[in-house]
Amino acid sequence: MASQTEATLLALPLEILLKILSHACTDDGATGRTLMRICKPLREFCFTTGVDIQSIGVDGIRRMNAFVEVLDEREGTRCVKALRLEEPEDEWEERPLPEDPRVQYISILSTIDSSHLLILSLTYPYVYSPTSGTPPYPLLPLLHATPPSDSHSTSPLFPRLLDLTLHGPFQQGSFQYGSLYPNYAPRLKRFALSGYSDLPPHIGHLLSTLFPALEELWLEVMHGFRTEKTEETVLKMSKRFCRVDDQAQAQSSSGGVHIPPNLRLITLVYRPMNTFAKGMNPRLQVYAQHLEEYVRIAERVSSEVAVEIHRFPTYKPERKDSWNHIDPQGTRGWLVEAFGRFLVRQDEDEEVLAVCSHSSSTVLEGSGVWNPAGGMTRLKKRKLVVYPGPLIALRGEMPEVGHAMRRKRKQLWLERRDAILGEN
Repeated sequence: MASQTEATLLALPLEILLKILSHACTDDGATGRTLMRICKPLREFCFTTGVDIQSIGVDGIRRMNAFVEVLDEREGTRCVKALRLEEPEDEWEERPLPEDPRVQYISILSTIDSSHLLILSLTYPYVYSPTSGTPPYPLLPLLHATPPSDSHSTSPLFPRLLDLTLHGPFQQGSFQYGSLYPNYAPRLKRFALSGYSDLPPHIGHLLSTLFPALEELWLEVMHGFRTEKTEETVLKMSKRFCRVDDQAQAQSSSGGVHIPPNLRLITLVYRPMNTFAKGMNPRLQVYAQHLEEYVRIAERVSSEVAVEIHRFPTYKPERKDSWNHIDPQGTRGWLVEAFGRFLVRQDEDEEVLAVCSHSSSTVLEGSGVWNPAGGMTRLKKRKLVVYPGPLIALRGEMPEVGHAMRRKRKQLWLERRDAILGEN
């Protein structure tokens, strides 16, 4: 087997062989691990070039520790381009974490050559019953355990990073060190954030400072207990982005609402809302009014802006990545009236609200923003996309919903990873 491999694949010029293996090693590391076991010459080639670890996905602290050991053996060839780290704890299991994963995250990020990283995804686990002395997870992935105290970092931490996905739980303290890194990722095009409990009002300024080239913002939004300020921040950003806010009022307020100058696409994904808890009726009514605010935005935008508002996901038993919502025929009249336009009925296949007439005129050209149908494209217009979270009727459905949303987030990241590695 080894002699046959040496006579064929390893007989190629090194530049061509590197390109072939680079195209092959674009999964979460399975192909690279297989290459290391084929033969000694191929193993040495992987050690020399690091091609087998250019795209890596690691789930769980134990595997992260093992990956750190792999990196320690490769001084000089730690050129990871795509990295996904996840500690898959379930918030519905209600049990404390065995170990804080941020130690492994920092260890891996500080060991790899961060100048080669193009796409990064970090998922922090849910913290069940945190102690008062436990520091919040930091918003920004860092290369050191402690951020600088009083000086600004001038050199980019991730100079080539194009795509960053972060899932919390993030708290108010998670954002406090962001201003210390004005040149954090100067080439970043897309930022996806979910799992946060608070979003600071100055988030637009912070994003512009950290990611001056940002073109696409993806936010997962929660509606419910003590989320009013965060929802108001997101709504104000959406209005300013779509140019339907009161410019005079915005300019006269303290700092106003800032939008990163290159931003062309905002995608808002609302988490599902439960209807089974006691006293939920007032919150459901507020949620309906909140969604209507986005409908009003869609009705007011000019031809330079596109707004696309989707209906609630429909429950289909044959699909694992969908979840249930209240059947309109089994609910009270006010609930149907409040959410009627967001419910997909049996005689309707349209998943986008008809009110979004401008969405059909969106023009895509150039490069920079991810379009599932056509790879990396640039939006000529600004575009706002809203995915309302469905109404959950049974408590037992909530874990299924959480798993489905995690699968959606991971699938989106995999699609972007394949697109970015395919172009680089």
